[in-house]
Amino acid sequence: MPEAGAEPGGRGTLIALEGPDGAGKTTQARRLEAALRARGFEVVAVREPGGTALGERVRALLLEAPEPIGPRAELFLFQAARAELTERLIRPALAAGRVVIADRFYASTAVYQGAACARHGMEPLAAGWGPLAAVLAAAGGAGAAPAARGGASHGDPAAADRRAAIDRAIEAAVALSLLATGGLVPDLTVVLDLEAEAAAARLGGERGRGDRFEGRGRAWLAAVVEGYRRYAALARAGRLPGRVEVLDAARAPEQLAASVLELALEVLGRAPAAAEAER
Repeated sequence: MPEAGAEPGGRGTLIALEGPDGAGKTTQARRLEAALRARGFEVVAVREPGGTALGERVRALLLEAPEPIGPRAELFLFQAARAELTERLIRPALAAGRVVIADRFYASTAVYQGAACARHGMEPLAAGWGPLAAVLAAAGGAGAAPAARGGASHGDPAAADRRAAIDRAIEAAVALSLLATGGLVPDLTVVLDLEAEAAAARLGGERGRGDRFEGRGRAWLAAVVEGYRRYAALARAGRLPGRVEVLDAARAPEQLAASVLELALEVLGRAPAAAEAER
């Protein structure tokens, strides 16, 4: 089974903030960090990719590469950065009993390099599903062969096949991430859900921001939004490990922050009302 948060014997908690570009996850990660620190928690904030010397170099390469990077190379660059971040920062912090807040973790890879790539006809891990399915099964996910879930039981056969391909891509990317992290699973993943049109407007339109992912256009952004929704559905169905909660990111930032904090305090074992009374 995967580790939930801390090393054996540790008391730490790993919380990941996820969502499409424009959903406000970085803002919410900072708000959560401040709110938990104000309540006496020791907090370590990390971002993906980044956080280590290697991770920051990978981040610069991935976000600002002057030439295209293939989807398989992109996938493994993210995993290399994640493995280094987990070993050097996340695991020691969890072993020390701290709360780690991650601005993106492996759900991002499952969505961006998994679901969105599959939606656009690119599936970097299609040929490697067999052994990865076993990794996912060992981590508490379903891990069943995608062929058993594809096909046309009801409705459009082509749509069912596309859904099966997206599910397989998500699960394969999660399995690979579990290899990179040594089986580390967040105690809580909060997905900030926002319609693609609203996210694009926040980003200033398709040409408003400069990195490679934010500049891929609305069709890609829509695939990312749907990918996160599918990721959450798979987690609720027990096909992915870990707890995943979805929040409406169209709400006012203050209201959203309150909901994120409520979920975090629940996982940390402190009811919001009790935490407020202690302040």
